[in-house]
Amino acid sequence: MVKKILLLGVVLMSGLWVSATAGFAGPSDPTSEPPPLVTPTGIAPGGFYATPPPLPFPPPSPPGSGSSGFNTRVQLPAIDHDNGWETWIQVQNVGLYETKAVGFLWGDYSGVCPPQAPGPLTVVCTGLLSPGAAWSWMTYQLTPAARSGIVYSVPAAIADEACEAAFQTRGSHFDWLRWERIYAGQGEPIAVTVNRVGPGSEEGILVASSYTGISETMEGVQDPVFGGFMFYAPLLYNQYHDLNSELIIQNSGNECTSVEIWYKEQGDCLRSTVRTIAAISPGESMRIAPDGLPFGSQGSAWIRASQPLGIIVDQWGRDLLMSYHAVPADSAGADFTAGALINFAPLIYREFNGWDTGIQVQNLSGTFTAKVKVTFLDHGGNPITTVADWICPRGSQTYFLPAINQLPGHYVGAAVVTSQGWFSPGGPAVDAPRVSSVVNLINYGTGQAVSYNALTPQESQGIGAVGIPLLLQNRGGITSEIAIQNLNPNAGSTTFRLDIYSPNGLIDGFCFTLNRGQIIYFDLADIRILNPGFRGSAVITVTSTDQRGEPAIGAVMVERGTWPGDQSKATEGFPIAMPAPPPLP
Repeated sequence: MVKKILLLGVVLMSGLWVSATAGFAGPSDPTSEPPPLVTPTGIAPGGFYATPPPLPFPPPSPPGSGSSGFNTRVQLPAIDHDNGWETWIQVQNVGLYETKAVGFLWGDYSGVCPPQAPGPLTVVCTGLLSPGAAWSWMTYQLTPAARSGIVYSVPAAIADEACEAAFQTRGSHFDWLRWERIYAGQGEPIAVTVNRVGPGSEEGILVASSYTGISETMEGVQDPVFGGFMFYAPLLYNQYHDLNSELIIQNSGNECTSVEIWYKEQGDCLRSTVRTIAAISPGESMRIAPDGLPFGSQGSAWIRASQPLGIIVDQWGRDLLMSYHAVPADSAGADFTAGALINFAPLIYREFNGWDTGIQVQNLSGTFTAKVKVTFLDHGGNPITTVADWICPRGSQTYFLPAINQLPGHYVGAAVVTSQGWFSPGGPAVDAPRVSSVVNLINYGTGQAVSYNALTPQESQGIGAVGIPLLLQNRGGITSEIAIQNLNPNAGSTTFRLDIYSPNGLIDGFCFTLNRGQIIYFDLADIRILNPGFRGSAVITVTSTDQRGEPAIGAVMVERGTWPGDQSKATEGFPIAMPAPPPLP
């Protein structure tokens, strides 16, 4: 019996590995023959482990040997429990050693600053997390009054002490700050996703979305010249075709802050409309509708504050819910950017079983217009067509796939967004501004939709592994799917290993090989080594490569369900600071 495991690019049939040579929008030698695939020791010819795989991480270290603090503090701007809503928080250890996590939860927006600010409402702690494993804080474990949170990783050796001390900070802003000075930044890196489910417009209809927690690297930097922290939200709706948006802004600093929001309607390059929030206390979040945009329009926002922020944008309407995170703005004075000249979208659809895609690109320059092209690839990484357009300074533009006639129907593939330098006759050349992109996948027929942030090179290149905090196999009718793309543009192939973990440790794993630009698609319903009801996590690791340059991975997790309404969710994979195989010279 032939069993189909992988849907795109590569198919595994009865132990036979079949791989097609694929192209990619990058430098290549079209006349060269693909090199032989490099197979790691211990892998059966079909790609599955012939013997149990070695653990992908070293054994636990002696007490006190935590990582450097990268992603050991993660913000959760949006938690919903009232009026029929439920929230589920997933925390994955993406470090090298065992760790625990401590979560502080804040209540409703108070509108006041310390010392009047109420401080954390309550505290939750995980059990011991081995590398790769994840812990779930379910709805019943979170207080119904929680609206935002911050999760800290702490070393296993002092975790119980840290959790007990955290419990004593409830109701005190200053006790929380003292706890943070003592315990923060010592544990292993963690990845956090937040899953929310709530009622739709009719009884029995539910909507759902998920977002990735805001790590320390996404808090931005304070501009040394103009002062303050700055952020971009590429896509906002104000009753645009029955879709609306809500900005959920959390103060992740240690001082109170006011917030400015500069709204720009799409296509209007002349001026912005400004709205302000008087005060947000540390840890708390404020929710605001984009009323600075004209009614019936879409646009973007540039946001400023005196403290670092974590910002989630909810897009809702038509019984749909989609969520993405805002990105820090460029700071020339600090030589900082979270954007890039290239953005990667590993999963897009056009007329695929009702699914379509819109890619929203924002120009991160406040000075220069951006010339942006989007190249669409098939699942083998071969370019199909390219479109290009201008984007105003700090403005945004939509690349809507149903309007691109050169793309085939029933299309599943990927896209590469590229900002290009440009010139006008007689004028000086303009360097390419950096951009940031958000991908919306919508099925108007079934009423399902998801959003995810497109990946940048700094999130995908030179990365040895990617973490997926939550995987489900027919749990409550929900099943996960993973799209993985080899983003290295050089000729050749790379072998990856997908290790699957339960909350208590490694379960199983298997390897697969992707040529440059190629995409592979895993549906957990087809991975029969997992039992129905499974809940866990995954780590995708680069094991070997014959491609020049650094390894580059792009991964997106999508959940789909069977209950009525918008049951779909999506999140990007988390880059893990693990050594990658050395690049070829």
